[in-house]
Amino acid sequence: MSAAREHERAEHLEEALQSSREIGMAVGVLMASGKIPQDEAFDRLRQASQNLHRKLRQIAAEVVDTGEPPDLDWQRSGSG
Repeated sequence: MSAAREHERAEHLEEALQSSREIGMAVGVLMASGKIPQDEAFDRLRQASQNLHRKLRQIAAEVVDTGEPPDLDWQRSGSG
């Protein structure tokens, strides 16, 4: 493998690791603030990502930065 490809691969792995850490931190924030299990916290992040058409890592970063769960107004709009 060339040095350039090896460097690119290392950068991608580092980015993936950082995303994973941030998602894990966001799951922890949701677990603590909502007193919910890990699976449910991750599902909430995943659902927000899908319904808001944003990357999971972007949603997670917001949760970590704000300490607030993702804005899920789309869930409330259908039940009224």
